Amino acid sequence: MNNEIGRKLTSFTLMAIMVAGGMTVAAPGFMPEADAQTRNANLFVSAEDSQFDNYFGGPQVIEVVINDPGISDTDLGTGAPDVTINGEKLATVQATDGNWYAYFADYKMAMVAEDTSIDFGTINTSIPDASDAVAIASGDNVVRKAKAQNNVNNPHVGDLTLPFVQLYEFAAGDNVNINYNKGGGTQSVTLTFDTIAGHGVEFDRETYPQGAQLQATITDAWLNIDPTDEDSWTFATDAEYGLKAFYQLVNDSGELVGTETTSNVTDKLGDLMCDENCLITINPDTQST
Repeated sequence: MNNEIGRKLTSFTLMAIMVAGGMTVAAPGFMPEADAQTRNANLFVSAEDSQFDNYFGGPQVIEVVINDPGISDTDLGTGAPDVTINGEKLATVQATDGNWYAYFADYKMAMVAEDTSIDFGTINTSIPDASDAVAIASGDNVVRKAKAQNNVNNPHVGDLTLPFVQLYEFAAGDNVNINYNKGGGTQSVTLTFDTIAGHGVEFDRETYPQGAQLQATITDAWLNIDPTDEDSWTFATDAEYGLKAFYQLVNDSGELVGTETTSNVTDKLGDLMCDENCLITINPDTQST
């Protein structure tokens, strides 16, 4: 570890938080046999959460999973499911578990995040016929634990391999309708692309003695960028150092994997639809209780 970075990281109040599945109690990559949140038997959408009214925003990546036994065979070439976003095609890729996966995000937000550690990788406009996205992001840091791809049954996506993110253009306040057009009836989930409300913080107790360890639970769906893995957020709260937010500065084992410069996303938070939260302030009251 760079000694200078290490010195700075221990010289100010630092809080590192792992976000899994959008809630502190959720497990990453959870795929139920049938989505218990809705009436849909075969369609799972990661941002579908009544706690946040199905809102998503900023550079969040949304995972769509089709878990349908009728098209789950990995050897016979069953053909891809018909999945759309607001009537536009969403390409799905079959994994070795038999499920079909797709990832999408907002194009403008991906471009804003391009120079930060919320890295979508290579963004290009060469789109396979299976998708109506305006661009495709591949080789990204925002889908870190995609399932292994089944290469026997995916000819419709050309040379694309998991993980890749299909980028569409949304405006604040837009409804985003994800449909699985299954024979016998369409299964649907409606999300809203906008600033996400309902964030907050709770502490394990009301008062602390000097030198005590503080445990906080932060609830904020925006912090869940990657739907397949824990997201690591580190916050500087020291008045001398400044209020800062770092994405993937440390990994889920607490090891330093980024740098102060590359992981610092503070200046882009407002442009990424997180201007009213995403920073932590602490009142340095030194009185013992």
